[in-house]
Amino acid sequence: MPEIPRRQISLLQETLGKIHDKVIYPVSRRGYEHIQHGIGRGIREEGLTLPQAVDRVYDKMGARFQLLPESSSTVDKIRNGAGIFVGNNQDYGANFLYLRALKDRPTDNVYFFEKGASVPYWDESARGHILPVYYDISLEKTHGYLAEKIRNSSEYERIQGLTLEEMRQLNNQTLSDAATRIAEGGLVTIFPSAGGDEEAEWKRGIGDIVQELGNNRPDAQLIMGFTRGTSQWDKYKLAPGVRRIKPMDVRMYVSAVPLSNLLENVPQGADSKIIARHLRDTYREWVSQKKVEEKSVSPQRRPLL
Repeated sequence: MPEIPRRQISLLQETLGKIHDKVIYPVSRRGYEHIQHGIGRGIREEGLTLPQAVDRVYDKMGARFQLLPESSSTVDKIRNGAGIFVGNNQDYGANFLYLRALKDRPTDNVYFFEKGASVPYWDESARGHILPVYYDISLEKTHGYLAEKIRNSSEYERIQGLTLEEMRQLNNQTLSDAATRIAEGGLVTIFPSAGGDEEAEWKRGIGDIVQELGNNRPDAQLIMGFTRGTSQWDKYKLAPGVRRIKPMDVRMYVSAVPLSNLLENVPQGADSKIIARHLRDTYREWVSQKKVEEKSVSPQRRPLL
């Protein structure tokens, strides 16, 4: 197979980058902003909880959502429990799906992680639910046109005022705040692989939260969510107009396990990486089980995707 000249590859990357900037990104960003504003209005003007506001926005979009809890106990934990709600990663806006699953909680003690640079774009009524995270956009792992694009992006400029050490300190404070919210009875949603696929390693942050929480909330749960019917194209379905052509149709499996039970098998004094790995293995095993169960259900009985 002939080798493609490097210059042609560079031109292709540049062309794709421009298409992304001029067409794809504006559509997906518009959809994300539409949801952000809708959530803000729901909380501020209608007095809805965060999950209720999310559900209202998606319902108006015609997006279907089916929650499939494993048991009545799981239902109770979703509605009233404290803990960590973990999920597999989808593209843009995945956190909204997990927030929607919590619409029946009577209290508004639900929190989610969001890029610190994005917090100013949220309505003030929603900011109290945000756990901001900061990260360094590593140009060492990115090359060519994309690296230049990132370097010149407004987001990169906004976070350049923070050193790596300052970002680390802010993130540590956020993880500590997450543990405090759980100790107070709240539920924190998190995607532990930070954007990776199902096979990606989980970041140590979830282990840090569990360590910080300690015995301050003996009844804390690990609530596991796994979605079907999602795709990388969902971010475009969020945009006004597009969402009516092909609305989202998602089902979510959910199960709850006491954190104390899971930690019994973790060596005493284990660091946060080991804790995160153990929770990841538990989650993967459960997802594998769900996939096997799915295959055993006939297509006629299986909910439509």
